[in-house]
Parts: sequence; C-alpha cells; structure tokens
Amino acid sequence: KISSQYKQITEYLIDNKYIDLEREPGKKEIVNLLADGWKRVDELQQSDLNNKNVFVSMAFNEGTEKTRETIKKGISDAGFSPEFIDEIVHNHQIVPEMFKLIRESRFLILEISDPNYGAYYEAGYALGKGKEVIICCNKEVFENSSGEESKYRKPHFDIAQKQILIWDDYEDLQKKLSEWIKAIIG
Repeated sequence: KISSQYKQITEYLIDNKYIDLEREPGKKEIVNLLADGWKRVDELQQSDLNNKNVFVSMAFNEGTEKTRETIKKGISDAGFSPEFIDEIVHNHQIVPEMFKLIRESRFLILEISDPNYGAYYEAGYALGKGKEVIICCNKEVFENSSGEESKYRKPHFDIAQKQILIWDDYEDLQKKLSEWIKAIIG
C-alpha cells in the first residue's frame, strides 16, 4: 500500500516538474528537486510568512473581558488578526479545531494573568509546531508572591525562564503587545 502511495506522489511531483528521479539498476532512487520544485517550496514558505492569524490562549471569563479586548487591539495595531477559539464557528470537537487553528496561525499569544492550564497546553503545542509564543502577564499578578493562592497565579516554572511581557494597565498592554509583535514577528 505504501509503495502504491509513493508511486502516486512521485508521479504527481514529476508531472508537475517539481522533481526528477535518477534510477540506476540495483541502487536507490535519487530525488532531485527541480526549479519549479524550489519555486513551490519558496511559495509555501512565503505564504507562512504572510499569514496574519494569531491564536490567543487565555482564560475566558467575565473578569478577562477587558484584557481580551485589549489583546485584540494590540494584535490589530501590529497588523495581525486575532483568533479566539470561542469566536470561531465550527461543528467539530474543540481540541482538534484548536489544534487546526494553532497550526494555521503565524504565532500565539499566551496571557497568563488569570490561571488557565489549558492555555499552557496550547502554548506547548504551538512551540512543538515551531511557532513563536509571546507570553503576557499583569505586573501585579507577576510580582505577587505571598499567600497559598499565589502559587497558582504566578507563571509556571516551565516558562518562567522565558522573557515575559509584563504589563501595568490595559493601555500599557496594548502598546507593549503591539511593539513586541512588530519586534519579534516583524
């Protein structure tokens, strides 16, 4: 079955002048990428660079509405398009749809001021896919280290070594986020 699929794929690539094969009796095939193949690789790489979608991972509740709107504005100010899983119309289970959106996004914003372990999971998936992740946290939450509850609100140890965008107020978040996106993503 695999050899049949391999044959179909190589025939497609040869027919479209993406590759040619060198076949010597008794030796393995050598695949050569042709000019049209290199051109197609470049097109695919450029399409990823031109992608303006940004997946946002954060807690979604009544207390995060202002943060959410501010993140939207910061992303838009930088020339990108924010995507929130709860705003996407789909008829699928949530996790596969979320993975699809992350795969199709240019990068991910992780807002950790309000604890959401699912957001850490989403950021880890994005990192595994080679996506850039920008982490944001409210200064008050980031610096608060007293009390038992604080251990659940501080950035998790596995991202604590990464630079985190610390924001004072909503205006600061919008401005810094836009600046960081322009500096890191371009």
